[in-house]
Amino acid sequence: MQALVGMDYATTQYNGPAAGVMFAAPTGSACEGTMVRVVPFGKPCTSVPAMFPPNSKISDNLGQVAVYELGGNNGQALLLPSAQSCIVISVASAAQ
Repeated sequence: MQALVGMDYATTQYNGPAAGVMFAAPTGSACEGTMVRVVPFGKPCTSVPAMFPPNSKISDNLGQVAVYELGGNNGQALLLPSAQSCIVISVASAAQ
């Protein structure tokens, strides 16, 4: 299964639109999948990691894109700088 997702957030950390792509496949009697979410923050990427879960840490730099391992086994996040904003691309996997 593949699905496109449009989201509207209204939280203390972000208020605005986001988009995502969800992939899922059956594995016997269960299901596994991955969600990729794209959120445009109207602030520089240097201020975004403060919003990540506790124990998040930078794991790599892909050119100007910082890659973070999110604390609490919450996946990964890429911080893509864009003018005066930061595009946060998060990836999370789940199995049931």
